[in-house]
Amino acid sequence: MQHGAKALRPSIKIYGVEAETANDTFLSFKKGERVSIAPPPTIADGIRNLSPGALTFPINKKTLTDVRSSLGYSAQAADAAGGDSDYRR
Repeated sequence: MQHGAKALRPSIKIYGVEAETANDTFLSFKKGERVSIAPPPTIADGIRNLSPGALTFPINKKTLTDVRSSLGYSAQAADAAGGDSDYRR
């Protein structure tokens, strides 16, 4: 999808977002190479990756503008809704 978006509009900015506690791509993007993290504390197997994929990381480096953490956005959403967020604990 990101390749298609870039083909249609080369100036588009595309951001990756991942959980603060499963931030293998965020850390790898900042370092410029794949890094490994400790197993994230979650039962969600879709975010239990220890490092970005060997095939997908170069694609993400080429097409993503940046990778962000979802922690800040989750806390802001909880505050806006007047609730509490488990993400801050």
